Formats: sequence, structure tokens, C-alpha cells
Amino acid sequence: MTRAHLLVADVGGTNTRLGLAGPEGLQLGSLRRYVNDDHGCFHSLTQTYLSQQNISQCDAACVAVAAPVEEGVVKLTNRDWRIDKPEIRKTTGANQIRIMNDFEALGFSLDQLSDNKITHVAGPKTSGAQAGVRLVLGAGTGFNAAVFNRSRSGHRTVLAAECGHMTLPIETAQELSLRDHLAQHRGRASVERALSGHGVREIYEWVCAEAKVRPLSYSAPEIVALAHSGEDAHCVATIEMQVRLLARMAGDLVLAYLPTGGLFLSGGVTRACADLIAGDRFWATFTAKGRQSNLMRSIPIYLLNDDNAALEGCVSAMAQHVCDA
Repeated sequence: MTRAHLLVADVGGTNTRLGLAGPEGLQLGSLRRYVNDDHGCFHSLTQTYLSQQNISQCDAACVAVAAPVEEGVVKLTNRDWRIDKPEIRKTTGANQIRIMNDFEALGFSLDQLSDNKITHVAGPKTSGAQAGVRLVLGAGTGFNAAVFNRSRSGHRTVLAAECGHMTLPIETAQELSLRDHLAQHRGRASVERALSGHGVREIYEWVCAEAKVRPLSYSAPEIVALAHSGEDAHCVATIEMQVRLLARMAGDLVLAYLPTGGLFLSGGVTRACADLIAGDRFWATFTAKGRQSNLMRSIPIYLLNDDNAALEGCVSAMAQHVCDA
């Protein structure tokens, strides 16, 4: 068995991606995706991966996780997994270990992306300040965002957050009804209750309740597909509502961070709604910020279509970490 320079991992609520990196960057032939339900914990999954790659030990490891990191320990929000440095060291043999939020890793990837890994979807096609602050956000199993900035000296900073647990931004009486539906037995309606894979299903159930019809047993991907085809009016209404809320939330975060370098959208649910995001309704809601509407129209919006972006971000973050040490 051989030795690896750097192990990188992107641990989501549903899937985990793993890869190896050397001095020249991420080794594309090493990339693998695993379904989390097939493994009891992250560490057994990592052992399986390293065995399949014929790797006995790693020099370093960087793990991006869809959960807040507290003192080097992560407990997944949507799964009963605990990840910490001692277990990673035991599993990989690595001496240098970094654990970060998955959107922090996505933030570090933003200045590493080639043009073929992003798609312009709205706003100006070029920004007057590409070197400025950039914001990445998205919906998948959950919802989150992160802010990237590069100083004049070249030092990169990424601010992680837990935006999925913010309060859902609602405005109309109809949306108040949705808020009440999402808040049942929970006390509140967070952003993630609507802007996530589970949120697709919950909004669909609310749409059906409003129409006084019984919801069918569609999965979230089926609801999205039926919305795109126009075959089911309730599915169409579901995704239109979700995209409206996504646009409003994205607009709020843009006002908070002023990402003149662009807004980058990520996540499986977000990408599944790409056609609607590129449409007039998303843009109208996104820019509907009163006296700051002109500012909103100056923000370029891109779709991040690289599934391995977080792994690239892990490599980039570790390279800076070594330089800073």
C-alpha cells in the first residue's frame, strides 16, 4: 500500500465525496462519491475509501462537513454522525488535519474555478469588481452560505455561517400560511424548512392543502421534474414558491455582504431549479429591494455546476493553511 499527500472530503447530509491531492492539486482519478446510508459513520466510510485506493496513510486531511464546526468537532445536523480530529488521525494517520464547514470549503473554491465550471444565469455578465467580495449559497439536503474575500496582499478569508437556521423571510398573506404550515410542531419556520430537499416536499404538501386536494407520494426529484414538464400544476406552484423564497433570501444576503464579485449558487436543489432561476420571476424578486434595487441589478449571478468544488476548496484552504503556518 502507498502513502497519500492529502485526503479531502466533502460530507453532506446525503452523500460524501472523497479524493486525494498532491503538490499539483486534486487527482481527478481518485474522486469517489458514497451514499451515507450505506455506511455507519464517516470514519468507516473513509477506511473503505482508503482501502479501495490502496492507501495506508495520509500526510494531511481536510474534511468539509455540512454542519457547524465547534472546537474541531462536528455533529451532522441531518445525520447521527460525529467527526473529530482524533478519529480522523486514527483512520488516516495524518498529522495535519483541518475540519471546516462545507460552504467554507466552497468559498475557498471560488477563485479556483475555471469558466466551464460556472454558468451565468442572471444579472450583468461581467462584474466591475471581480476581485471583490463573493458570496456562495445554495439549497441541497440543507441550506447555507459563505462569504469569500481576497485582500490586496492575496490572503484569502472565508466567513462561514449557518444561514439555514435563520428565520424564513416571508412577505405576503399566502406566505404567512406557508410559514404556519412549516412551523407546525416546531415553533418556528427556518429557511432550511423551505429551501432544501425536504422543503420541496413540505411546500408541495402545503400547496395541496391550500387547493384542498390530497398530495400524491411524489419524491422531491419527482416534484421538480413534474414542475419542469408542467404536467402537475401543484408541482409547478411548489417550485415557483421555492424559487421565489430562494430569490428573496439570496437578495437579503447580498444586502448583508455586498458581494460585488458575484453571487454563486450551489446545491442539488438549486441546480435542479436552474431554468427558473434564470427567468424573470427570480430576478424580479431578487432585485425587489426598494431604494437598493439598482444595487441589486449590478450583482452578477452564476450557477456553480462543479460537484467537486468543495474538494477543490479543501485543497486551496490547506495550501493557504500551510503558507500561514
